[in-house]
Amino acid sequence: MTLEYRVVWKREGCDRKVRRYATRSGAERFLLLFGPEPWLAYAPGCDPDKPDCCAGRKSDECGCDGMTPRQRAAATDAELPKLEWVRLEEREVGAWKVSE
Repeated sequence: MTLEYRVVWKREGCDRKVRRYATRSGAERFLLLFGPEPWLAYAPGCDPDKPDCCAGRKSDECGCDGMTPRQRAAATDAELPKLEWVRLEEREVGAWKVSE
């Protein structure tokens, strides 16, 4: 039996959105973005209070603005409409058949 997974979510004032995954671990990693520690989806085990890569000086020009993963997640979350709900779904996928 082969399973397919999808993450379905809805934000206030928006239509529901869906992302499909072939593995449960991929879907669970995406779900991290909706949780209290969204930076773990991109950098597992990172220090959320340490700047991403530099001090945010113009001479560095890396684009991180000296923000920490926690600050960047909070800034992104403030720009998005409030999350109404999110869920993980799965279904069984059958074998392919020749179409006539």
